[in-house]
Amino acid sequence: ELVQRLLQGLGAAVLRVSIMAIIRDCYSGRKMARVLSLNMMVTMVAPIMAPIMGQGILFVATWQYIFWALALYGVLVLIISGLRLPETLAPSHRRAIKLSVISDALGSIFRSKQTMGYTLAGAASSGALMGFINSSQQLLVDVYHTGHWFVFLFGSVAFSMSVAAFTNARFVERLGMRWVGHAATLAFLVIAVVMVAVALLGYLNLVVFIILLMILMFFKGLSSANYVALAIARQGHIAGVASSVIGSLTVLTGAFIGFVIGQMFNGTSLPLVIGFLVVGVIQLAMVLAAENGRLFGDDPD
Repeated sequence: ELVQRLLQGLGAAVLRVSIMAIIRDCYSGRKMARVLSLNMMVTMVAPIMAPIMGQGILFVATWQYIFWALALYGVLVLIISGLRLPETLAPSHRRAIKLSVISDALGSIFRSKQTMGYTLAGAASSGALMGFINSSQQLLVDVYHTGHWFVFLFGSVAFSMSVAAFTNARFVERLGMRWVGHAATLAFLVIAVVMVAVALLGYLNLVVFIILLMILMFFKGLSSANYVALAIARQGHIAGVASSVIGSLTVLTGAFIGFVIGQMFNGTSLPLVIGFLVVGVIQLAMVLAAENGRLFGDDPD
């Protein structure tokens, strides 16, 4: 069973890498950021909506049907992509699958301050979401005693990020990736500071926590697509390899940060909001490193 789950994960990873590479093949600049926002409107809420959908299946069937549902979904995606998705990689950008070629591509990616800076900023952002997911049941059920309202409050976070992705898709072409992404980075940090201050003062009750959390995750969602767009912007000639590196670092680093935040739980909301604050500082530091200390510059073409 574990081997089968590993194969399932490898298959899902191919889709994650391919989607980002296809978008980069077809678009660049602000248009790419807009399309990435629409894509991330779905992918950002997946870790939150997946448990809800799984629970829905369990209400009417046994756990085995969850895997039947995944298999059916995979077949549908295969059919649709086979019929509707042409090859997007330009012939001039196609490369031989050789160790030397892959090594050169990896070197180009890791030497790029912009790519690595925004990748690590996105990884920290992912860590904030994973930290909430890891702490959510203990915090909302055991501390705030939400009972059957837990699922709806959990879903409110997904809603706020969906609104953020839609908002970014609407305005990023007009305002620019850097302007929107950098403003969201600063706003995330400010809200995290407010949450820590309110928690220390003892006023972070359920209503205040959910309101501030939704605002925080809105700015997280607003920045994420722009981090990815800016990370891959100058890697169009090696979009597939760049997508693999960006995706791997984002998931692995984000999962580690989320694990650390989850392990800090002490029966209060304070460890989580401190984790948000640390993530906010890391995001800003990585963005400043990518931009040589300057914010709100011009977007790449």
